[in-house]
Amino acid sequence: MQGEFESDRAFLPKNMIENSMFEEDETEGIPIDDGMSDVAIGMRHTGATDDVLHDAQQHSVPSSPGLSRLPVYGLDLDELEEDEEDEDSSRRLLGTAFLYRMDDEPGAMRNSDLAEIRNARSGAGINSLPACTLRRAFAAVLLCALAVVVITVLAYKLPGPCNSGDDCQSTTLPSPTVSVRQNIDEFLWSNNRLPRFVQPKIYTLHLHPNITNETFSGQLKVTLTVIEQTSYIVFHGMGLNILSAALLAVDSSLPSSLLTNSVLQQHAVRSTEPLRAGHQYDLFLNFSGNFSHNLKGLYRSTTRNENGILKYLAVTQFEPTYARMVFPCFDEPAFKAKFSLSLVRENRHVALANMPLVKSEPLPGELTKDSFLTTVKMSSYLLAFAIGEFESISSKTNSGVNVSIFAVPGKAQHGKFALDEAVKALELYETAFSIAYPLQKLDLLAVPDFGAGAMENWGLVIFREIYLLLPPDNTNAFSIISVSRTVTHELAHQWFGNLVTMEWWNDLWLNEGFATLMEVIVTDALHSDWDLRSQNSLNNMLSAMKKDSLQNTHPISANVHNISKVEEMFDSLSYQKAAAVLGMLRFYLKVQPFDQGVKVYLKNNSYRNAEVEDLWRAISQSVDNMGDVTKMMDSWIYQPGFPLVTATLNGNEVHLHQDRFFLDHPEAPDTKSELWRIPLILLTSNNSLSDLEFHLMVNREDKLPIGEVTWFLLDEGDVGGFYLVNYDVANWNALQKQLMEDHTVFGSSQRAVLLHSAFVLAFSGILNYSVPLSLTQYLPAETSFVPWHSALRNLGVLNNLLEFYGAESHHLQDYILNISTPILNISFSWNSSEIVQQRMLQEYSFPLLCRYGSENATRKALSLYFNWKRHNASVPADVLATVYTEAVRSVPEAFDFLLSRYLNESSSSERYILLQALASTPNATQRQWLLRAALDEQMIKTQDLTTLIVTMAVTSPNGTLDAWDFMVQNWDFLVEKFGLGSHMLSLMVSSTTMSFSKPEHVAKMQHFFTMERRAEMRSAAAAVELVEINRKRIASIRQETATWLNSLEGHL
Repeated sequence: MQGEFESDRAFLPKNMIENSMFEEDETEGIPIDDGMSDVAIGMRHTGATDDVLHDAQQHSVPSSPGLSRLPVYGLDLDELEEDEEDEDSSRRLLGTAFLYRMDDEPGAMRNSDLAEIRNARSGAGINSLPACTLRRAFAAVLLCALAVVVITVLAYKLPGPCNSGDDCQSTTLPSPTVSVRQNIDEFLWSNNRLPRFVQPKIYTLHLHPNITNETFSGQLKVTLTVIEQTSYIVFHGMGLNILSAALLAVDSSLPSSLLTNSVLQQHAVRSTEPLRAGHQYDLFLNFSGNFSHNLKGLYRSTTRNENGILKYLAVTQFEPTYARMVFPCFDEPAFKAKFSLSLVRENRHVALANMPLVKSEPLPGELTKDSFLTTVKMSSYLLAFAIGEFESISSKTNSGVNVSIFAVPGKAQHGKFALDEAVKALELYETAFSIAYPLQKLDLLAVPDFGAGAMENWGLVIFREIYLLLPPDNTNAFSIISVSRTVTHELAHQWFGNLVTMEWWNDLWLNEGFATLMEVIVTDALHSDWDLRSQNSLNNMLSAMKKDSLQNTHPISANVHNISKVEEMFDSLSYQKAAAVLGMLRFYLKVQPFDQGVKVYLKNNSYRNAEVEDLWRAISQSVDNMGDVTKMMDSWIYQPGFPLVTATLNGNEVHLHQDRFFLDHPEAPDTKSELWRIPLILLTSNNSLSDLEFHLMVNREDKLPIGEVTWFLLDEGDVGGFYLVNYDVANWNALQKQLMEDHTVFGSSQRAVLLHSAFVLAFSGILNYSVPLSLTQYLPAETSFVPWHSALRNLGVLNNLLEFYGAESHHLQDYILNISTPILNISFSWNSSEIVQQRMLQEYSFPLLCRYGSENATRKALSLYFNWKRHNASVPADVLATVYTEAVRSVPEAFDFLLSRYLNESSSSERYILLQALASTPNATQRQWLLRAALDEQMIKTQDLTTLIVTMAVTSPNGTLDAWDFMVQNWDFLVEKFGLGSHMLSLMVSSTTMSFSKPEHVAKMQHFFTMERRAEMRSAAAAVELVEINRKRIASIRQETATWLNSLEGHL
């Protein structure tokens, strides 16, 4: 699964919004041509302009459109309300139970029954029921009793799996005999994880989602094999109403009772007879439930067609533990089984699932039942389906796999680039792994509402629209790269995660770490001119190192005992750190032996679950004379944190020392027992990378011979290491001198990592800030994107801390503008035919130039805005976000104008850019209006709430405080929407707090997160730790920065 903001800003829109990360500048009027002389531009925004009121305060958040409440059998029968959806379709659903049964099925409700129930609702009680109703009630009781007897003689004639070549003529699953339900205080099982007494073999699942009413019903048969004799079967269910249950042996039913433990999200069927090991049983369940409103399980997504009519679609998201919200199941990765799925839909809709459609059967009420091919053996979280109005484009791989892009009407053509990427990537993966993609088709579905960036469901990969669809003819470079990387990431999962799945969520990194590594390798193979490999080390460091340098971190492979903690594993350590460690091992062992070991791992564990030892065993079989792979990698997988290597030149040797690195270095705990096996390459002024071999550092102290050199460098950039290196003062000075004289001696990734390491070490107090700031003095000669990205990102973090205090921030911004002057002309070309690296530098630098007070840049942005607004002139895609943002900051009426466009825009990518611009407003009233609007899904989609909060929080100090207040005041709402340990809520916590350093801010934050269950949230504990470090370090940071900047007086 690809998380939103999963990696660094270098790959928008997937990643952190760094072009909104820096503070607006305070204002001075500058006359502008083209009719803009009345517009104040080029101003430093310090937040003091918040008293300027625009028209936004006149807005009021409109109420949500009325949603239809059609009668659903078994639910309240309120009067019908008109809906924006087609009224005829609602009436077709009116006569259809959400638990669909044919008229002759047991329990089917007729129109006369409906009328009687309505009459009963107005009566005084049971005595007011018609006599016929009472007779039916007594008859129903007798029928249920009789059914228990009959079932011991007759086996259920249930539909089997729907395989290719079958006629699939069976109708909807019949209702099983109702078993006795008991409510007891003590459940049979007390563990969060299910017992291994039984193993599901195949699910035969029939579902009828009622999209209008947001309800569903289902009938399920699970064929089970008993592993160990037991008298009960424990399975998952969350928020489901299990209407009936029955347990059958080969030729008879077994009297049983149904028990529930809602805390553990578990049900148990207890049999009066023991279930014998080695035997097979069938579990039958009838159930119903409601759509969720938090983008989990089964939920409703909305879009508007070209006529503005609201349209609904049903979408699923089951990872990690949400299949249980839709049907009873063994919802853990190790319980792999096959799934035979059938769905009821409206005739005008299309149903998509993991497997190809086998048969469609007409049903009364203009409905259709679709049956799909039985899946391969897989985990429950990979099951998926979607129902709605879709269109598609398709292609085939060389091996004959049909690859399709599905989207809502009018958007499928925007998936042409993604389709081409998917076909090529699938072919590359099949060749690289020597294992064919096992399904007949691969659908990539773009939906308007999706919590994650994308989800790798086998055969039906679901994406948020902005990660799959590209607007034609005018797409920014970061979006192109983002779509390519997201597609290659999810396709890697078809092998890493789907074919071979981790045993339990503690080893999520076996899925996500490999997918993150492979997305870079394969995207680089498809687009070598993008130079993703040189960006990879920096991106992994930027994404994961700060989190991993805190005491509140966790190992890559961490114990997950509580199911509520599973979502917290979807973080930068399971993705970027794991990818970095795997990449480091790949370089150390050499690419070919490592890749061969991965092939063995995939082949040996296909359709099974794997653990860490399975991977190391497979790789060890493929390498010679490289030592113990398990012993080396255990230090990286099972230890939290990462090492700091201190390298000191002493005569003709480099002395090495390793310790665990903590961001709070002066108060670091004693970790003398922690050691890493670190592959090192020593680069000096007298050699080149091609001449060097790895040295494996295994002890706390080590030495390397070096000879007489001008400078030396332990290369972290090109070899993908996940560690920091600190040098003696003389070597830092020598490295800085070499950068000034000829920076090309170092590779672009080496320059980027060197800058990043120095800034991190300075923040921790190990280095004075004069060291990293001095290194940046060579940047006017730099033309590569990756070092600029590293420098501007770290300077931006420093600026965010200082801007709460004023003067130092202004001086720092002046310095940044001074060193950035040479890229001004580069940033103004905006030629989409230029190489992607150049476009990335333009797109990244232009907003920063505007925000740090460049008059030329701001004037250019506003000129583009007015030409677009007044003359419909096109705006280059790479700077569109900056143009909108600068207009919101400087043009009084721009907020209202762009807000209107946002509310009426159908393109997800355009809405994303517009929302970032709106969230960057310096006007307090406008910010408050946006935050109130965020509580209304019809105004701002749930999936986009994080974008709003993160952008506002990283834009200015006042935006940070407003976003923080909103999060605190609406905490319960946000927890309900996203979940306590969710990635999206964690992003809100970190973005709203990461720049706090003043005692009053720190105290309020600490108080809030120590209350109730908030302290259980790992990201909250990490955020509290970080701001406490900020508080302790801010005085030194201010003094060191000011001293260095003052030393440049007269030289800028």
